[in-house]
Order: sequence, then structure tokens, then C-alpha cells
Amino acid sequence: VDALDIDAPMVRLTRTAEGHYDVDDVLAHLAARPASPGVEPARFAVHNIVVRGGGADFTDMPVQAVHRVRQLELAIPFLSSLPAEREVKVEPHLAFVLDGSRFDSAASATPFADSGRGEAHLKLERFDILPYLGYLPKSLPVRLQTATLSADLRVAFEQRPRQSLNVSGTVEIAAIKVADVASAEMLQVGSVKVAIDSLRPLEGLVRLHRIDVDAPHVLAVRNAAGRVNLLLAAEEPSGETVAVARVPLPTAAASAAASSAALAASGAARGAAGGATRWSLSLAELSIRAGQLDWRDARTVPAAVLALTDFSLDAKAIA
Repeated sequence: VDALDIDAPMVRLTRTAEGHYDVDDVLAHLAARPASPGVEPARFAVHNIVVRGGGADFTDMPVQAVHRVRQLELAIPFLSSLPAEREVKVEPHLAFVLDGSRFDSAASATPFADSGRGEAHLKLERFDILPYLGYLPKSLPVRLQTATLSADLRVAFEQRPRQSLNVSGTVEIAAIKVADVASAEMLQVGSVKVAIDSLRPLEGLVRLHRIDVDAPHVLAVRNAAGRVNLLLAAEEPSGETVAVARVPLPTAAASAAASSAALAASGAARGAAGGATRWSLSLAELSIRAGQLDWRDARTVPAAVLALTDFSLDAKAIA
């Protein structure tokens, strides 16, 4: 095929209930088809694939939301499974606007070659997470209220002789606002920017070049009953109070640290026993600027209010 042009395609998909979609019958039909292991891919060559002005509407009935994709642009200059052309690089470009946020990407890959090697460049500009907060688990001990996400990432992958995936680039989250389980203010951050040298999830390896945290503001509160909002395990999803929430702060912190150590030890033991990936993390530089910490304690008489303002922190070579 010398050229394939598709103008203004529109897709509409509906999630009718938890785990159910209006295309379930189509998916079931495709899944029922017998697999053909070891069969070579169909022989084809398609040139100049272009999709212009595409769109999609995703109606999510359980959360009463509609997500819209507009300005979908896809360009694939060449795609072939013919043996003589499997080593030719495919360089697709994909861009669209999702709920008002722009997404852009470019890639280079040899999907039918023996190595199955490729690289993708993903770019996201100020993606607002507000329309997607309804998908977060209700059992989370904190409530994310606002944040915008930007990313400029390169993803390199290889399927053979063994699967490998490497992610590098930058991720920035701005205008972060987090509340506790009672919807009271707990954390605000101007921005967090992470520069990634190498993230290899299949190998359990994370190498971060730098993390910059700008204008974090932490509001810590202990009420008259001795409960501290920063003790994230203080409230069970069922609403029952955990015993650690009512002990004095130093004891609570020690208990939390002991629990974390026990969980880490048990996790390491499970990893050693089951062959799970053990993660290795390193961070070259950490910088915190214009930080603020407010402490309000209603258990003291009179109530105490303490403030630590304009603090900064620099750290290096963390591993």
C-alpha cells in the first residue's frame, strides 16, 4: 500500500460498570480465537500512513465523567513485515489533546526485526490531573486535590535476546495540594522536578540525577486527642482508629519507624525467597528551597503554634 489517509476518525467508548465496557462482546469474540504460536506475521508493507483530526470520547458512567481526545494526529512513514525490510526503522509521530492538555511523541523502532529494538520520545505539557482524581482508591490515607504533570521522556526498549526497558528525561509536578483523610490541608508544593538518568524497571535500577523541590509547605496538626495528621496510618479505611494514633508523638514516631523496618525486612525476606527484583536507588543531588513547616498542637495547654520558615536543604550522593 503506497499511502493510507484517514481523515477525522471518531471513536466512542463507554464504561458501563466496574470492569465492564460497551465493547465487551467484541473483546470476548477476539479472545475466543485460537492462538497460533510460531506463525510468522502476515506479509505486508504500508507506506505513508496519516491520520488527521481524529478524536475520541470516553464516557465513564461509574464516576460520571467524560474524557475527550481531540486534534489526534498520527504519521507513520513506513511499516513492513517483509523479511527484506524488517531492519528498516519505523519513525511514527503521535500528538493529541486530552481534556485540554497537549501530548506529543515521536518514536523510532524496528518492530519486526530480530532484536525488536526501539526508542520513543514522550512529551506532556501541564497535564491537569483533576479530572482523574475519581480513579484513585478511596482507601488512600491522603487526598490529592490538585496537581499538574509535565514530562519530557525518552523510552528505549529491546525485546530480544531479553526484554529491557530504560527511561530517561525529566518529570515535573507542579501546584501540588494534598489533604488528610478529614479533607484538612496537609501539604502544598510549588513544584517537584525530577531528572532521571536511568530508570530500568525490569532490572530494579533507578539512577536519578537531581530532584528539585520548590516551596514545600507542610501543615502538621495534633488534635486534643493526640492524633497527628502526618501519621498516615492513623485512620483505617473502615474509619477505625489505630492505637498508635493516640500515643505521644515521640512514641508514635518510634512505632512507625519500627513498623517500617519490619515491613522492609519482611519484604527483603520475601524477595530473597521468591527471586523478586531487589531495587537499587541512587540520587546525585537533592535540593529543597523556600520550605515551610507549621506545627499546631491542641493537646498542650495553652495550644502551641510553631513555624519553621524559609528553610533549605542540599544533599548529594544518596544511595
